[in-house]
Amino acid sequence: MSNLLLAAAFAIPLRILLATDFGVDTFQVIQILHLVVLYNIVLGLFNLIPVPPLDGGTILLSVVSRQTAWQLRPIFNQYGLILVLAAVFLGGRVLLPIANAIYSVLVG
Repeated sequence: MSNLLLAAAFAIPLRILLATDFGVDTFQVIQILHLVVLYNIVLGLFNLIPVPPLDGGTILLSVVSRQTAWQLRPIFNQYGLILVLAAVFLGGRVLLPIANAIYSVLVG
């Protein structure tokens, strides 16, 4: 959640800079703020993928019953790294449209 809060915090000055015309001098600042906001959104969403050792995996195991969590832990221990790598390579198709939607809400 800290990444999403950082994205929201950096989106405020970005939104102000985009709304006002400060000239060419602020172009680099706008680019940096854009990247900071977008990367924090993507990292926050990526961290919420329900695969241990990511935070989403911890949330998943705390939501399901103890018996289900007990059954899932060995699977995640054995295949967790493969699932994280798959999320890295295949997650862009899912995460980027969501990240762009959140970005448009924050920045406008």
